[in-house]
Amino acid sequence: MSTDDFWTTVATGHTTTVLAGGLDEHLAPTNPALTVRHLTDKLRTQNALPLPVKSGTRVSFAGGLGAHLTYDSVPADGSFGEVVTVKSAHGNITEHDGKVFVQWDDGKFRAIHAQHLRRAGKGKKASDLKADFEKVKALAEKKPDNEFLMSLLKQMADEGFAPTDKQMAVVKKIEGEVKEMATMQKELKTLEKKSSFRVANLGDLTDFLKKAEGKLIHTSTNDLWSYAKDADGNFLVSRLFDDAGEPLKG
Repeated sequence: MSTDDFWTTVATGHTTTVLAGGLDEHLAPTNPALTVRHLTDKLRTQNALPLPVKSGTRVSFAGGLGAHLTYDSVPADGSFGEVVTVKSAHGNITEHDGKVFVQWDDGKFRAIHAQHLRRAGKGKKASDLKADFEKVKALAEKKPDNEFLMSLLKQMADEGFAPTDKQMAVVKKIEGEVKEMATMQKELKTLEKKSSFRVANLGDLTDFLKKAEGKLIHTSTNDLWSYAKDADGNFLVSRLFDDAGEPLKG
C-alpha cells in the first residue's frame, strides 16, 4: 500500500470528504460553538429594533461588550434617544445599512445598529423612565415572589425596555395594594396598644388567630382577646387581660 493510499484509508469514515481539512471540520454546522453563536445571533436579531423605523421614535441603547467595541463613541448603557431623519441622495432616511440615526439625550448624534437598540416609550424622557425603573425595583424588593414585577424589572434592566401604559397600570395597582397593606399593618400596631377597637371584618385581623368562638389570640404577644358583633354589624375586639395578667374591666 502506498503512503497516499494509507492516509486516504485513515481519513475515510471520519469525514464525508476524503482528507477534509481540520478547519473545514471545525466550521461544520454541527460544531457546538457555532450552534451557540447561531442561537445568540438569532436572539439578538429577534430583539433588534424593527426596521424601518419612523422619525421621532424613542429608543434605548442595549449594547453589551460587543457594542462598545463596535463604535468609537457609545451612549451609556440604558441611555435613551430619539430617531431622526438624515438627508441623502434618495431623500430623508432614518437608517442606512442597518444603522439607525439617533439624537441621544446626552446631546450627541450617533448611528447605532438596530440590534443594539430597543423601542422605548414614546414621548418619555430618560428621567421618567428612570423613575419607572426605581418604582418597579422598589416594589419588586417588597414583593419578591411577584413574577410580573420580577420579569418587568429584568426586561428594564437587561434590555433597556420601557414599560407600556398597560404594564404601568398593573404596577400602579400593585403599588396601591402595598400601600394599603402598609397602612393596615401600621393601624394594627397602633391598635395593639388599645384595650378595644372595632373592625368591619375579622379577616382584617392578620395579627390575630382565632382560638375559639368569641376568642382571639395575638400572634406576637400571645394576649387573649374577645370579639363580638355589634348592632352595626361591625366587630368589637377587646383585650381580656392587662400586662400584669389581671382581667380588664369592660
